[in-house]
Amino acid sequence: MARFCTNCGAELSADSLFCGKCSARVTAPQAAPSGAYVKTRTMAEAAEIAISLNAAGKWSYWSSPKKFRNIPWNLRSFAEKEDRRLGRLGDRGGMLYYVVSPFGSLGQVYADEMNGGKPVLEWLYYVPGEGEAGLPSSPEKL
Repeated sequence: MARFCTNCGAELSADSLFCGKCSARVTAPQAAPSGAYVKTRTMAEAAEIAISLNAAGKWSYWSSPKKFRNIPWNLRSFAEKEDRRLGRLGDRGGMLYYVVSPFGSLGQVYADEMNGGKPVLEWLYYVPGEGEAGLPSSPEKL
């Protein structure tokens, strides 16, 4: 499995102690104990797990314009607001569950009404270096 700098997202060699791009000290990746994806019912719970796994505390938001992708987002605050909003919608607004990658990226699985209620996986916050190519693209691949 490739390793990436938690500060800038650059790919690292297996024995790196410092990032060759930004010179940040490299720490061992903090994967979930089982190395598997964790599923939760609320975004606030998923956010707490993601925060505990992402030692650098940095995330990017995929659907933002590129110039905003590296702005630090307050994941905990956003998650609490989103849970309150979905709670008001009843039946959690079609939200099935949230998923956290072994390194702290956070996604959601929801019923896509435009596609007959088929579950869709959408990654919201990702750890730099764990980009789209490294994460599952559908719930079946979790």
